[in-house]
Amino acid sequence: MKKLFAFILLLGFFTSSCEEAKLTTYDPYGDDTLVGFTEDNTFFNVEGESSDTLIEVNVSSLSDSSRTVIVAVDTEHEENTADPDHYSFNPEVTIPAGEHFGNLTFTGFSEGLEAGETVVLKIESITGGGSSGGAIHKVVMF
Repeated sequence: MKKLFAFILLLGFFTSSCEEAKLTTYDPYGDDTLVGFTEDNTFFNVEGESSDTLIEVNVSSLSDSSRTVIVAVDTEHEENTADPDHYSFNPEVTIPAGEHFGNLTFTGFSEGLEAGETVVLKIESITGGGSSGGAIHKVVMF
């Protein structure tokens, strides 16, 4: 009988002392969208007359429709040293519906390129809204 009483007392103690935990759950369909680059840097060896490399752009939330992220060169950044004649890219990156990632194709041109020329990219905007938090991506060409 003592064991039964002790068991009921302990059971009562554990069930009454537990409060319901308030857990924060990430909502991938939520309204707060962060957009940025998956990596901070790309070290890009331009081979031949021209070469391509992919730069991954990501968003924190999912969407039922595709979204477009606009990427631009941060001309004000002190590390932006590349001659615009030495690279090109399509500034519109499509993030497909139901996905977190899209790719920017960056093309480097070797004619006149000096090793170490750097292009600093930034996020300009995303359809449907979102914040980049000032995210940049540096492409160092050689």
